[in-house]
Amino acid sequence: MVSLNTMVLDVLDNMSITLCIINVYHTQPARGHDLHHILCHEPDDTIPTAVVGDLNTHSPMWSLPGHTPSSWATLFTDWMGANSFQCKNPPGVLMWVGSRETDHPSILDLVLANDLVCYSAQLGDVTVSLADSLGSDHATLIFDIFPLDSITIIPPPAPSGFKVDDELKDSWVKEFIMLLPPGLPYAPKHCTAPLDLTGTPSGHESGAQESLDESLNLFNRAINEASRHTLKPNRIPDPRGARWWNDACSVAHTLARTTSAGRE
Repeated sequence: MVSLNTMVLDVLDNMSITLCIINVYHTQPARGHDLHHILCHEPDDTIPTAVVGDLNTHSPMWSLPGHTPSSWATLFTDWMGANSFQCKNPPGVLMWVGSRETDHPSILDLVLANDLVCYSAQLGDVTVSLADSLGSDHATLIFDIFPLDSITIIPPPAPSGFKVDDELKDSWVKEFIMLLPPGLPYAPKHCTAPLDLTGTPSGHESGAQESLDESLNLFNRAINEASRHTLKPNRIPDPRGARWWNDACSVAHTLARTTSAGRE
């Protein structure tokens, strides 16, 4: 891929490419386009790759309604699909406003990322800023780049619930029964009342009727407290503690944890 208007930047880690950024400025000729070097290029699908820059191309995929698609727009979007690139621009946000009344505000500057970049979450959200454009009539595209190895140390959400242990069944049942307030119609007679009975009836003899919501809340509270007193909370096992864990496992672990939902 050779062009005076294209720059390739490889982000390395121990001499391995972790991210390839292809910066493009498309100088549109009087007729046709000058993106042949891009359309003939097949990026390595094993390397996270982003194409950024002024593409000077209108396409229904990102342009505002009313803009006539560029004659090469289909060729370009077909190239994107064949190489698994997605447009990461915020939808509908203008990139070029022009200075003449006849100018039509457009979306011409793009950030395209292949599937590996999206799965590994190496690019942060793209924002558009006219204030940072240094006097240009094109807005600035701003995004953060996260090193691949930094993503693995992001703690996953803490799991909820408790580990079920059949050997602790009798202890759990005993604790649960003792925590049920005596005012509940299903509570055994020998239950003890919880320490905090604010807003709850003192017992059957009071004649007060518990609402369904209050009864359910007290019932759920007894389940949670009995579990907390007798069972161990769920924890996420750290697979990196295995003796066979290596860098390839770390990469696979990161991709699995950061992938979006869906078949892909």
